[in-house]
Amino acid sequence: GVGFSAFRHGTLTIGVQRHQLKDVAWRILKPQEHADHIIAIIQTARKLNPSLPILLSVSPIPISGSFTHESVMVTDCLSKSSLRIAAEIVLESGLENVGYWPAFEAIRWLSAHCGPVFGVEDAYDHRHLATRFAQAITDSFVEFNYVREENDGCVGVIGKS
Repeated sequence: GVGFSAFRHGTLTIGVQRHQLKDVAWRILKPQEHADHIIAIIQTARKLNPSLPILLSVSPIPISGSFTHESVMVTDCLSKSSLRIAAEIVLESGLENVGYWPAFEAIRWLSAHCGPVFGVEDAYDHRHLATRFAQAITDSFVEFNYVREENDGCVGVIGKS
């Protein structure tokens, strides 16, 4: 996930210096802004390799802190939601050989049915994904993308039977 981004005089700014902080407004990028950046990155990468397959994903690992919202949960939700919508915008943009792998959805939505997914091996740190879930996502990804002969994109069922 991406937290807040710095804007100076209405322009996204990277590498803000301490003396510039008074001129900075902080906000989460809107989904279309994220999508525009992702598309630009894909277009740049495709200049080097026009047939490069691109796989988008949103990290299921929660943001650990927020300095603008009172709640880190609100920041995490806004950030992940914005990135997921941006990924969908990119998928709908018509770029060829671009897919999405639902690691975020597998952890955040399926976890309600599968028990604890964070802090299982390391109870004091609730940001580390349980090994069994990380392994299931990785195994599913490899099986879907590298083992099957027919590959109809980058969306599949998480978990092995």
